[in-house]
Amino acid sequence: MRRFQTDFIYSFDDGMLFFPTQLAKILQESEKYPHVPHSVGGCSRLEYRQNQETGVKRLNQFYAITDYHLKRYFKFVDEITSDDKEIEELIGFLGGDLIISRKGIDLSRTHTMGAIKQDLPGTKSGVATFTLNVFFDKRKKIIQMLNSASNPN
Repeated sequence: MRRFQTDFIYSFDDGMLFFPTQLAKILQESEKYPHVPHSVGGCSRLEYRQNQETGVKRLNQFYAITDYHLKRYFKFVDEITSDDKEIEELIGFLGGDLIISRKGIDLSRTHTMGAIKQDLPGTKSGVATFTLNVFFDKRKKIIQMLNSASNPN
């Protein structure tokens, strides 16, 4: 991904299905506001927001980003992992979404998209990463690193 150059990049979590009109709306919003990542859902503090026009700190389920966000992501990851391979693996496995969500110049945005089809494989034990017992504890470490960074956004 480091050498991948394109205007927009879309990443879907497992089980997310979108209609072409929904993807067109995300593209339109991404073109209109390219300085922030976009999605259909996310969190601010402990409140989950889906299908709302709002700003969030952490995106979830779907990520619409630009090359700008990707470059800032890799720069931040390089800075915090330069001497720590364990952190690098932790980010790649459990925390990339936390970082990419905060690589815009403002809060990431969620959008009203209408009905979203979700086939949630993550509800089955052993299928999705978040079913690991230590998932949230390990993600806390990444959040702490983001919060203590001199420029987390």
